[in-house]
Amino acid sequence: MNYLLIKSKKALALAVLMLLSLNIDAQTNGLDIKMPDGVYVVVSHPGELKSKIPEKMVQAIRRMKVKGELSNDDLSFLRSLAGRSSVRDTSGNRLDPFFDLDLSEAYIPLRGLLGRSPGSHIPDRFMSNCSLLRTISLPWNTERVGNEAFRDCQNLSEVQMPSSVNDLGSLAFRGCSSLVDVDFSKSLKTIENGCFEDCKKLQRVILPDALENIGNTAFRNTGISKIHIPANVKH
Repeated sequence: MNYLLIKSKKALALAVLMLLSLNIDAQTNGLDIKMPDGVYVVVSHPGELKSKIPEKMVQAIRRMKVKGELSNDDLSFLRSLAGRSSVRDTSGNRLDPFFDLDLSEAYIPLRGLLGRSPGSHIPDRFMSNCSLLRTISLPWNTERVGNEAFRDCQNLSEVQMPSSVNDLGSLAFRGCSSLVDVDFSKSLKTIENGCFEDCKKLQRVILPDALENIGNTAFRNTGISKIHIPANVKH
């Protein structure tokens, strides 16, 4: 997967002009550059993600990797990208519609009266009903995936889950009808109610030994024919 490192709008504009005119690949800071559909964005301050990308480029983005702490505004922007009805290049031509999102170097803290959580927490309904989302890599320190976080993402086929995840919320992946298999975190303790319900193509799951709780209907109406329940599961 190739990305463009964005540090400023001016730098991006110059890079776009160079690549479109010369039609070549280049190297910047050890990252491949290939336009127009892949971008790598370093967020220095929460809330600045959208401002780093020129408006005319937004509709062309199909692959994105983000590094840094993200705010609610940043998450809303990512959701808007995954929820687009179509994808077009800078000339307005339609592109094959999909969105691959890599948040493995991002940080999404849970904010409260006592400050921020040390680990990332994927918010409730983060990407629910986002039809363009094809793949997602969760932040490296994710502890929980919220309720309905990816519900009805019908084109979601791949989820990269770090070893830190210990809780998958209720209906988190319900209706993800393109999801074929899931590699669970070894630290996973809870799969809540209806988490993978109606994932009709889901055929293979290997549950970790650390798992303690599986909610009602967690795997109802899937393609799974056989599943091994770890000894630590209580209910």
